[in-house]
Amino acid sequence: MKKTILLFWVVTAFFSCAKQGTITGGVRDTRPPQLDSLRSSPNYVTKFANRYVRLSFDEWVVLKDIAKEVVISPPLTPVPKIVLDKKSVVVDFEGVSLRPNTTYTIHFGTSVRDLHEGNPAQDLRYVFSTGSIIDSLEVEGTVLDALTGKPVELVSVMLNEVLEDSIILREKPYYFGKTDKAGKFSIKNVREGSFRCVAIEEGQTPNLKWNPGTERIGFVDSLLVLNDTFKRAAATIQVFSNQGALRVLDRSATSYGMVRLLWSDLAPESEVRPVNDTLGVKWMVERRRDTVWVWYDFPVERTVVPWSLVTGVGDTTRLRAFSRAEFIARHRLVHGDQVVSGGRSRAVGGVPAVKPSTSLPVRLSTLPFSDPIRWQYNVPIVSVDTSRWRVLVNDTLLFRDFTVWRDSLAPRMIMVKGNWGPGSRIQWQLLPGALTDYYQSANLDTIQYVTQFATEKELGVLSFIMEGLRPGRSYVLELLNGNGRLEERVFKAEEEVKSLVFKDLLPAAYTIQLIEDWNGNGRWDTGNYFEKRQPEPIFIKKLDSLKPNWQLEATISTKKEENKKRGD
Repeated sequence: MKKTILLFWVVTAFFSCAKQGTITGGVRDTRPPQLDSLRSSPNYVTKFANRYVRLSFDEWVVLKDIAKEVVISPPLTPVPKIVLDKKSVVVDFEGVSLRPNTTYTIHFGTSVRDLHEGNPAQDLRYVFSTGSIIDSLEVEGTVLDALTGKPVELVSVMLNEVLEDSIILREKPYYFGKTDKAGKFSIKNVREGSFRCVAIEEGQTPNLKWNPGTERIGFVDSLLVLNDTFKRAAATIQVFSNQGALRVLDRSATSYGMVRLLWSDLAPESEVRPVNDTLGVKWMVERRRDTVWVWYDFPVERTVVPWSLVTGVGDTTRLRAFSRAEFIARHRLVHGDQVVSGGRSRAVGGVPAVKPSTSLPVRLSTLPFSDPIRWQYNVPIVSVDTSRWRVLVNDTLLFRDFTVWRDSLAPRMIMVKGNWGPGSRIQWQLLPGALTDYYQSANLDTIQYVTQFATEKELGVLSFIMEGLRPGRSYVLELLNGNGRLEERVFKAEEEVKSLVFKDLLPAAYTIQLIEDWNGNGRWDTGNYFEKRQPEPIFIKKLDSLKPNWQLEATISTKKEENKKRGD
C-alpha cells in the first residue's frame, strides 16, 4: 500500500512540473560531412590497379543525383557503380576498362550529403593514375551567355585531343568539367598536349556530344597548349545558338487571310507570292526581324480553293481552302495585335490574346511631345477617314491640326503627328467607319484613346559617349526600356570615340546596348562553330534612373579591360 501511494505522488509531481511546448532540435547542423582519411582509400595514388575505391565519412551519408553530379574525367565506359556502404561511398570498377598511363579524376559535386540535414561534402574529388605520375596541368575559366553576358550554369566544358571539328558530334571528350552558378569551371589533372576547348549547354539527357539543333555551343578560337612551361590555361567562352542554314521553322495558316512564317534567323528579302497568279488573289507582305506575315484576300465572287504560296527560294507552303464569307462574317477590326475569329481571339506574333468586347476601353499613354503617336491594329489598315475622328485638346478645343499616315514597313500601324504643345492632353474618338482594313471592313465600335504629352520639365536628356570604337566598323546602338527597344542608331565609326544624344526621354531606368556589327547588316548575329565565327560582340550598360528635367551622362568602352562585367 505504501508503494502504491509513493508511485502516485511521483507520477503526479512529474506531470505537474512538466511544461507544455514544442520539441525543438536545437541549433541546425550546417557542417558538411568530413572525409575520414584513415578509413578511406588513399587519394592521388599511382599505378592504380584496385577493383574499388572506398571513401569513408565521419557520419552517415546519402547519395543524391549521381548521374547529374558525379563527373569522371576522362569518361569511362561502362560507368563505375557508385553505392553506399554504411558511412562509406564505394566506387566499384568491376568490368571497367582503364586506360594505361592515364590520370583520372572523379568529381562528386554535391552528390554526397549528410543523412539528416542534407549538407553536401565540399570539393570532394578522388584522383588516381594508372601510370607512374599524376598529371597536374589545368584549364580554368568562365562561360557566359553571348547575348546577355551573364554566367551560365551546368555547361559542359570539354577538351579534345582530336582536333577535327566534327569530333564533338560523334565522340565524348578526353577531359571535361561543369560550370557552377557563377559560370566558373576548372578541369584539373590534365596531361601535356594541345587541346581544342568547346563548351556545350546540354539538354535534359547530357551525353557529352553536341546536338546542333537543340544545344548551344561556345568555343575557344585557338588551341590550348599545356606543358611544363604553360601549366595552366584560362579561357572565357561565350555560348550561343549555332547559326545554321536559313529555313522556315514554323508555318501558321489556320484561318483565312493571313499566313505567318517564322524563320530560323533574319527573314530573307526573297519574294513571297502565290504560285498561281491566275487565282486573282491580292497579298501584302510584312517583315519583322525573324517573322514574315503574308496578308491575302481573294475576289469576293471567287470560290476559294486550296493554293500554294512561294515562301522562299525553292520553297512553297501549301494552304488550305478557307471560306472568305465565313471569315468576313466573324471578322472585326480592333485595336492591338489580335486576330478575332468566331467570337474568340488569338494572338499574332506572341502577344497575349484578349477577349473581344463591344465596348472598347479608353487607352491612356504618356509620350514626349516630340514623338508621333503610334497605334497598331490586328490587320493592315488601308484607309483612314479623319472626318469620323473626334479630337479634343485639354478637354475643350476641337482639334483638327494633325496628320495621319500608315507605316510602310508595319502595315498594321498608323502614325499621328500634330501641332500640339508640351503638356497637352488629347482625347481621341475614332467613330465607326474611321478606319478601313485590308478586307474592306471598317471598325464597328468607337475606339477611344487619351494621349498625355509631357512637358519639357518632365523629360530628360541622355548624353552617351562610346570609347574604343574601330574606325570603319559598323555599330548598332540600341536604347532599351525594360524589354522594349525604344530607339536605334546605326552608324559607321569614323573615330575611336563618338557621342550621341537622346533628347525628350521620359524618366525611366534605361539600358544601352552596343553591337559591333561585323557584317554591317544592322543587327546582332550569332556565331557558327563550323565556320569558326564567334557571335558579334555586345556591350551592355545599365544606366542610373533618368530624372525629370535632368541630363544623364554615360560612357561605355569596347575595351575588355574596361568592361569587366556587362551591365556595370
